[in-house]
Amino acid sequence: MDDNKYHHFESGLVCLALAGRLHKRAVNIDELRRNFADPKLCEPKFADIQMIRAAKSLGFKAKFRTTPVSSLSNKTLPVIAKHIDGHFALIVSSSDKGVLMQNVTSKQGASLVSHE
Repeated sequence: MDDNKYHHFESGLVCLALAGRLHKRAVNIDELRRNFADPKLCEPKFADIQMIRAAKSLGFKAKFRTTPVSSLSNKTLPVIAKHIDGHFALIVSSSDKGVLMQNVTSKQGASLVSHE
């Protein structure tokens, strides 16, 4: 399996763990890896389905939607967003200036991303 594809999927599992912490839910990322990180199912066409399954296993409501960042409200946050390159990030808050996004693949931590 392409290592990059696995790292993209892994970023989604880390986002789920962070979302779980924000909701005060115990999340065992090793258990998520064992249950959902099957190399055959981390391919892009299956990774989204596996992310939904992992989120639902934690008790989250989960589905994939294509939504403009500007339409997100704090009522629906945090959300896990899929970047155009395939990795996942956690959007934790929204304001008129943009959204606060935790990119788990970056060492810089959370950053404000403009709506534009």
